[in-house]
Amino acid sequence: MMHMESGEMKDFRSITERYAFVHTPPNHLDYVQFRYPPKVPFTGAPPWKCSQYYYWWEFLKRNKTYKETCHNGGGGSCEQLYIDFGDIYASPFLEWWNSHLQLFAEPALSSEDFAAALGIDVDNLAVFPNPEKSLTALFDQMRFMHQHLRHHYPGRSPLADRMPQYPIYKRAKVSCLHLTLLVYDLKELNPDASDLDIAELAGIRSSLRLDGRSLNQLPRFDFDWLNLKRDVEKYQKSAVQRLTRMANQYVENVGLGIFPKSDVR
Repeated sequence: MMHMESGEMKDFRSITERYAFVHTPPNHLDYVQFRYPPKVPFTGAPPWKCSQYYYWWEFLKRNKTYKETCHNGGGGSCEQLYIDFGDIYASPFLEWWNSHLQLFAEPALSSEDFAAALGIDVDNLAVFPNPEKSLTALFDQMRFMHQHLRHHYPGRSPLADRMPQYPIYKRAKVSCLHLTLLVYDLKELNPDASDLDIAELAGIRSSLRLDGRSLNQLPRFDFDWLNLKRDVEKYQKSAVQRLTRMANQYVENVGLGIFPKSDVR
């Protein structure tokens, strides 16, 4: 058996004490691990817009109560949330994220915790690294061991209760979050615009067809064209109304430290 020396134990700590996120973090740093690959909300989206945590920040910026609290230097109805999140208007997103990512990360797993999950003393902890494997492969094996412990030793493992201070309420497509935010902003900028106008500005389209033909493929103003146009516009207006309700609930609940929460289907 090959036991770890003090220097090796320090390296082990650096591996096990990395930040871990249930969902994709906005910056893929060396010390960050994530369980789900990023999804692109739109073509050409910068990396940080592929993360639900980015939209948490964006929707919180639109909560008027939190904005007032920030302008009052932390005094107001969102005082407790301000203690954790700070003035989100004072810096760009990535700068804010780098100093607040611990709010969303699972608590660090120390080598002592890891050894306790195995039921052994930390001084007897030993590993057998394969020098022919890459560092990435070794990390993957350690991650597999981590998951194995969570599954097979739920009563003994200290990992079972590890939860972020602010967990993602539910998994949501970032493309949907992006569109919901876009509709909210368009409504704020164009309060007198109709739902159909907002749909056009947001690029909300319908895939409805009549006999396999889209609206653009039908003769304009004939009976079929008018019927399909009515159905398409009904879909667009309904989509805007649904996204508006969802956005308003996101904005309200994020001010309570919960995101993304909405009962809109």
